[in-house]
Amino acid sequence: MELFLTDIFRPLYGALRLMMFDAGGLTRMDDSRRGVMISFLAPLLTLLPMIWLQTLQSQTAEVAMDVLSLSRDALGYLIAVFGFPVAMHYICRYLKRGARYHLLVAAVNWTAPWQILIMGFAYLLYSWSLIPRAFPDLILLAASSFNMVYIWFAIRAALGVTRGMAALMVVLMATIQLVGLLLTQINF
Repeated sequence: MELFLTDIFRPLYGALRLMMFDAGGLTRMDDSRRGVMISFLAPLLTLLPMIWLQTLQSQTAEVAMDVLSLSRDALGYLIAVFGFPVAMHYICRYLKRGARYHLLVAAVNWTAPWQILIMGFAYLLYSWSLIPRAFPDLILLAASSFNMVYIWFAIRAALGVTRGMAALMVVLMATIQLVGLLLTQINF
């Protein structure tokens, strides 16, 4: 399978348009099997920045980071990345939206780099103490909240479901991510 720059930049631009709440960004997503497989590159390419964010977070929490803990973090991230599409496969079939499943997976996967960029910027502001001391975690809360709304919009636009149903899917995604994060806490 050949990979071209347009296979990456076109859906990244589509995800950027989704971040601006423009459903037209979905037209930039390749919802073929090939396009969905390529879309998994986006969260995998953000694995290193995600580990960097975990390292920043651990430095602010004064927790030691070693290779084993970074490996656990990477495993938790991979569970979060691959767990949601598996769950959504069955949910899309149940909701009779199976034809839009590939579009959903591609859209959600291509939002990952922008989400990491938003969180990275927030962590930099947080670690540089550019926020008034009265609200130290406000920037992280705001960035996380924006990412949740961003994902909500991408899911709603990709599947054409109601606002409430899209919100439930975001809760499902957050639950899967929490399971992935909880697995990073296991000491082995």
